[in-house]
Amino acid sequence: MIGQGPLCDAKVDSRSVDFVTVKVLSASPECGRKGALIRISSERINGIAPEEHLTKGRIAAKIGLGLAGVAALAAFPLTSSDPESWLIFTPVIPGFVVWGAWQIVPQRRDYAILLACTDSLHCFSDANPDR
Repeated sequence: MIGQGPLCDAKVDSRSVDFVTVKVLSASPECGRKGALIRISSERINGIAPEEHLTKGRIAAKIGLGLAGVAALAAFPLTSSDPESWLIFTPVIPGFVVWGAWQIVPQRRDYAILLACTDSLHCFSDANPDR
């Protein structure tokens, strides 16, 4: 995400010491059409902030991995002569399995580029060669 607000979603196309070029992922009035390249000089960048969040696919992966782990626990044969095997049915052991699965799948990491702009509609007017 670029800007403060955010202004638009973009993916880094290329970067160097002097500038970063990003490719717009969705059309917006501030950034222009989808697929447009925006070149931002290093003087305009105030900072870069990492952001972590969950996506629908990652949530599904976490839940699916947890259910698969609980199903693997349930596949062990239970006998009355083995009292430790009864621990599988308490909420503690499946809870640890689901918690472990939730921790294994990482969150998605995006980076917000913080720019100094006086007006969001003109923030990229000198950075975007298409205008």
